[in-house]
Amino acid sequence: MNNITAYWDERALGYSKSSVEELSDETKHKWQQYLLHYIPAGQRLKCLDLGCGPGFLALLLQEMGHAVYGVDASDR
Repeated sequence: MNNITAYWDERALGYSKSSVEELSDETKHKWQQYLLHYIPAGQRLKCLDLGCGPGFLALLLQEMGHAVYGVDASDR
């Protein structure tokens, strides 16, 4: 295991909790509105989220109708 993976393995639980909180309040809507400025209107994208962590961005994009694949070095 390298230093980066070890670091994120240790931080995973706290990072996941903060992501869950942001997905359950008005922050989620603000992020989705922000993303709409960069996504061509009417298009459904195939997205690759490298270093996705708990999947915050992947979940937002999936809920917006896009196909999303997430990859992370940390199993946690």
